[in-house]
Amino acid sequence: MCEMEQTGQVFPGDRTKCLVCHSGTRFESLNEPIRNEIRLLSTEDTCKGTCASGETWVELSKACLDSSLYAQLQSAFPLERLSTQYLKENFYRVSIQCQLYQDEQACNHLANMCVAQDYETSLPTCAKFKQLHDSLIAATSSSNFEHSITNWVPSFPFLWFSRTDNGNLLGYNAPGDEVNFNIQIPSFMTFKLFKYSLNGTYLGNETLTSQFMSLCEVNSNHATQALYFGQNSKIECHFNIYELFPKDSPALNSPTFRKHRFDEGAVFYSLFYMDSSTKILYPVHVQNSINNALGGSVDNAQLYTRFYLFENTIGTTREPVLDQKYVKLATSFQLVFQLRSSENIYIPYLRMQYTTRQWNELRLTNRADSLNTTTADIDNDATHYPAITWETYYFANQLLYHILFFVFFVIFLVIGVGLTILESCIFLKKKRGHGALDIEFSLKLIFFVVKNLSNAIFAVLFFQCLFWFWFFKNQRSALLLLPLDVDLIPYYICLPLGFILKLLQILIQTHVQTRLDLFFIDWEKTRGKIIENEGRSATGNVPISIWRTIYVARAWKKLSLKRQVSLEITLLFTLFFITGIGLIDLSSTFPNWNIKFGSLLDTLNIGYHPLLRYAIFSMVYVLTWGLFFVFKKYFWFRFIHNPITQFIDFCSVANISVLLLTERYFGYYIHGESVHQYSDTNMKEFNQNLYMEKEDAVLRRGLVADSPAQEQVFQIFLTEQFRNMYQQKLLIPLHEERAKAKNRYNLLSKTAKVDNTADNASGPLQEGGITVGFDERRKRKTQFEQIRLWKFLNPNWQRAPVESLYDAYTDLNEYLKGFFNKMRIDQQNIREMQLTNRLGIPPNLKKEPSSILYIDHKNSFTKSLLWDMETTFVVFNIFAFALFDLIFMQIPYIASIQSAFLAVFIVYLLNAALFLIRKYMSHWNTANKTLLDQRFL
Repeated sequence: MCEMEQTGQVFPGDRTKCLVCHSGTRFESLNEPIRNEIRLLSTEDTCKGTCASGETWVELSKACLDSSLYAQLQSAFPLERLSTQYLKENFYRVSIQCQLYQDEQACNHLANMCVAQDYETSLPTCAKFKQLHDSLIAATSSSNFEHSITNWVPSFPFLWFSRTDNGNLLGYNAPGDEVNFNIQIPSFMTFKLFKYSLNGTYLGNETLTSQFMSLCEVNSNHATQALYFGQNSKIECHFNIYELFPKDSPALNSPTFRKHRFDEGAVFYSLFYMDSSTKILYPVHVQNSINNALGGSVDNAQLYTRFYLFENTIGTTREPVLDQKYVKLATSFQLVFQLRSSENIYIPYLRMQYTTRQWNELRLTNRADSLNTTTADIDNDATHYPAITWETYYFANQLLYHILFFVFFVIFLVIGVGLTILESCIFLKKKRGHGALDIEFSLKLIFFVVKNLSNAIFAVLFFQCLFWFWFFKNQRSALLLLPLDVDLIPYYICLPLGFILKLLQILIQTHVQTRLDLFFIDWEKTRGKIIENEGRSATGNVPISIWRTIYVARAWKKLSLKRQVSLEITLLFTLFFITGIGLIDLSSTFPNWNIKFGSLLDTLNIGYHPLLRYAIFSMVYVLTWGLFFVFKKYFWFRFIHNPITQFIDFCSVANISVLLLTERYFGYYIHGESVHQYSDTNMKEFNQNLYMEKEDAVLRRGLVADSPAQEQVFQIFLTEQFRNMYQQKLLIPLHEERAKAKNRYNLLSKTAKVDNTADNASGPLQEGGITVGFDERRKRKTQFEQIRLWKFLNPNWQRAPVESLYDAYTDLNEYLKGFFNKMRIDQQNIREMQLTNRLGIPPNLKKEPSSILYIDHKNSFTKSLLWDMETTFVVFNIFAFALFDLIFMQIPYIASIQSAFLAVFIVYLLNAALFLIRKYMSHWNTANKTLLDQRFL
């Protein structure tokens, strides 16, 4: 005969020639009943025979069973309660063998049938197993439980945990049972899978990799990535439910199409976590959900140890219908890790969700047999192609994160509110109490609020992200887990809010800077009288050329659009560092930065965290911009080329001063009066003038004659008398002419609308008691059409100042020359800046009877230019990149590097759009406020 199956040997002859006799039967050639499964040669011996005394032959089980136990089982669990043929054939036999002989395989067989029926203790399989389990617990001392775990009886299948352990979140009561988590990066979370066949045979154990996704043909590396520490990942695939049908199932119309990967039946698993330091195995708790979504607390849930991926043999559910066959499939696996506060982790637990399919229901369709099934068919047919998901969920108590966020936000918000109040008070002090609550103040107040609030949000996000980046990447043991989406709600709110506020700040600041009052003072003197009639009569003074003023205005407009650091170069270098060198990989969820993960990230498709991406881009961008800024400020502008000082020199050479009024009573003055008699000269005189300055043969430049410091830039605080005079001489006439131009346009528009087809018009038109003939109407319509086209192309449509404003320009120019000449003579109002002035605090203007000039060595008039908005755009660009990178990262099939490229491109487009807006508004303001023809600017 053959050897017993447990030895793994077969003799004499080939194993395939042996027949199977189950435990409890006897052979005609043997006197002893069989206690273990034996295989026999194909001889005349059979498994049938006379049962031993006290045993009964059970035809369904093909075995001799203990008569008394069989009778008890039939009484407690009648055959009618066994819903399928498989249970009828095996339940009584394995129950008696497990109870009578403590046969390990039989007990595992009974346990597996209970697991297949989803641990439902009202069903016979689980009720009998629980009865045997409870009797063993009563006979076992608590000190003899395996690993001190309640319900784990030695040498008996361990299926469920005691609910009393759930309060410790799946931990153990003994202090030494906390799992020390010493990270070796990259840290792979090691799990062991112990496998059993349905009949209870132990199939060995193996390390968990991608077994949970073995039903689908997915990339094993992507499934393995979930087991790296801290990797919250999710993988999904679709499974053809027909593959679980038996190969001879009538539900399949073309069995040749069906794959045969699962013909051997279900495999049952027990999952254990292996501590990396002690190599001790800890059972993983399983939360089972049938046809319901995952979720809910595990504190009060019944947790199990054994599970299956599919079940197509027993074919029952928690509430079986007699003779109704089902197939069951695990459609969701969620492995959950929680980090302790003491650098340890809790024992992981597994959440599972199963779905069932009725055989008769599936027999109604032939879709599974179709070789032309499309992806759309699979996605839209959840019945025949259910989705299977495998995800890992790492989380920790993020109370520290919320506390830090709140503390940082409160600190910077208080600072922002304080700065807003201070700046508002300074602004009101500069207004001399005039119109304290007017529109100008309201706009300024809004500007201060959005500026300081957006800066506060940036500071909070910047330092928070740096905190997470530094401590997460430098941890050597499990100290931190990155916040999950639910914890990132403050970030998701603050990021777009900061972007919107900073954009609003830029638009308001652009509006204010391109609406300021600007005037170019021409100091050039006429060269004398124009003599005609052979010198006998003078017809007037020699006119002064306007070209110097136009060129200075063009230089000013160019200067107002200049930035200190090139945006294009900064973005290119930033993109090179984060994508070319690969610094963006540091934003991965790996808790370390000492290893280059490039190939590993690509292989495993590791995820990235928005906080870390914000930290990486902000650090790289700030450092890149900072290096260029330092280089430009302390080397390039000092030794090579400085546009600010060059513009001031240009004003001096052109003999043009610039009066820039950024507020009603405050502004800047650039003194550009030439030290030479004339600036409008030929080339020879021009070079001689420069040579004389070089040789110090003339007075030095500056408002104060021959001052060694050559003070040319001043902050000016004006009196109300000066402001009223400025309004009267220039701004009021300018507004009046604009009103007249608007009235003329409206009149032309009205005339054109009276008869839109002037060619067919006949007869005169009465307008205000005056008869307007056909020719006049036609002329007005032509003018209107020309002006309307020009206004469409140029909304601020005044091409050139009207003649009535020439006198206003000349009058104001002479007034300003006299004003500054008086200031030069009476130098008591030309003062050096004190500390309070450098801090932006104005003097007590109510006690000053006249205007004051403060010498400005820092050329702070650049505050009214794009030049001084560098830091504003740095913050805006970081906000924009982080926001759009976050958006692009949510789009499928866009990789991390592609998202960074697209976000940088969006940043460039936004800056280009804002630049074009500023360019147009600056052009319009320069032309209108200086009364220069905008066609020459």
